[in-house]
Amino acid sequence: MSDKFLPVNLPSRCLTYKENPEDIRVRPYTGGDEVFLAEINIVNCNVKFLEVLKRVVQGIDPGDITFGDKLYLMLWQYINSYTEMIYETDICSHCMKKVVFPVDLREMEFTTFSEDLVLPLPIPITNGETLYMKVLTLNNEIQIEKYSQDHEDGFLYKLAMQLVDEKKDVLARMEYLRDEPASVTAKVRAAAQSLYHGPTFQYIGKCPNCREEERIEVPFRFEFLFPTGKTLTEAFGA
Repeated sequence: MSDKFLPVNLPSRCLTYKENPEDIRVRPYTGGDEVFLAEINIVNCNVKFLEVLKRVVQGIDPGDITFGDKLYLMLWQYINSYTEMIYETDICSHCMKKVVFPVDLREMEFTTFSEDLVLPLPIPITNGETLYMKVLTLNNEIQIEKYSQDHEDGFLYKLAMQLVDEKKDVLARMEYLRDEPASVTAKVRAAAQSLYHGPTFQYIGKCPNCREEERIEVPFRFEFLFPTGKTLTEAFGA
């Protein structure tokens, strides 16, 4: 049984966690974990992946894990539970040939929080007011998804969930944003974008045809959670 828990260097640098970073450990998947992974689809991804994280993560409540750390852990598990190699078809910008790039996920580029990042993040607004933004957690993502299933303004709900204001609940923060100019919501969205951390889903590799270096996109895919089809065959054969 794969029961060895290993240390991880999370892209958030654990700046949003109260727990000791050295206590946060992860173990690779087992067949028992695949029972849950096999049920993941585009609708239940976060809920099911949370169930899996509760099985494989120590030292932190998995629901408190940030969005960027969640993506990192998905790739960490793919590398440590299945394989570090995938194959991506793209056009080389040098020889203009359609080629298959071998991608070593261990060399994927990642964005991390700077050590001097201030949270909640201050967002100056044009009227002299300052808003403050937190980093969304996996529990927050699940809450936003549930709200959006029954409401058409899930966009505003997500923005409001990211704001920190002890005097306003999330619905009051939504109404505040609803009445503000679009430039205010744009600033909030830009701030949220600046807090991204995790895999860039870009990789620098050599073209198999001309041997020139090429930066290629490696889009997220559900096979990173539970390899099937061509991805499974490429990794483990027929």
